[in-house]
Amino acid sequence: RFPACSSAVTSAVYGEGPRRGDPAAPIGPQVDDGTHPEVDLVTITNGTVQEFDYGVQLNAGTARNIVSALRVQNNDVAGVQLSDADEGGFGNTLRENTLVSNGSGIALIDGTQGTLVRANTIGASALEGIRLAGSSGNRIEENQIGASALAGIALDGSSNNTIAGNQLTLNSGDAISILTASNANR
Repeated sequence: RFPACSSAVTSAVYGEGPRRGDPAAPIGPQVDDGTHPEVDLVTITNGTVQEFDYGVQLNAGTARNIVSALRVQNNDVAGVQLSDADEGGFGNTLRENTLVSNGSGIALIDGTQGTLVRANTIGASALEGIRLAGSSGNRIEENQIGASALAGIALDGSSNNTIAGNQLTLNSGDAISILTASNANR
């Protein structure tokens, strides 16, 4: 079990044992314990998270959280996934993490807004290095993304995001893939 580390809710971060495709098993650390659906101001830092479906997951209504200095590896679906993870215009920060051999390195999906993804090293993703799907108003900057099986960065149904200063090398797909209904990205 991961220790609690929240200034707002003492049971905000939890996770037990590998899930690896078993729907009955728990997933990696999450910011949302079902009792407190909107958990804010949590920092997850300095550790290794490996061999889950999702390495770290921030769910609906979570905001102003920081995920930093983690090594996240060998997670089936995503190293770090944010799903509708924002509240009242406030997003989250993912910074200075190393993500290796995950499904997607980082996934911002289902309406996630206002997230800063900065200075992460992402390598050998089975899918995209960074995936935005149905998410807007995020900033993706100064990341190193390499050797992804698909695009380094993919936007699908995601608008008004800023992508700046990233180093994209040796990705099998496009460096940046802009798909359906992705407009006004910079």
